[in-house]
Amino acid sequence: MKASETQSPATPNRKGKRSKPLRSPSFNAEGTKISYRYMRQKELMKVVPFSPATLWRLVKNGKFVRPVKLSERITAWNTAEVQAWLESKEAA
Repeated sequence: MKASETQSPATPNRKGKRSKPLRSPSFNAEGTKISYRYMRQKELMKVVPFSPATLWRLVKNGKFVRPVKLSERITAWNTAEVQAWLESKEAA
């Protein structure tokens, strides 16, 4: 078995940076699954048909999904909201 296969998801990787731990689904008080998934700008740019400058212009004008600040330096978009926006544009 390779060392990389036994490595915990939250241990340092080859570059010395800590990798992100895997997350399990969240559940509300009734036990119903709440699934929130966020994507960062790099991932978002792979699914939208425009440039980063256009993305931010659309966000500023209220014509695209507003991002969420997950921390001081991390901005992300809710994938369900992005998917709904894309589907509404396909239907139009």
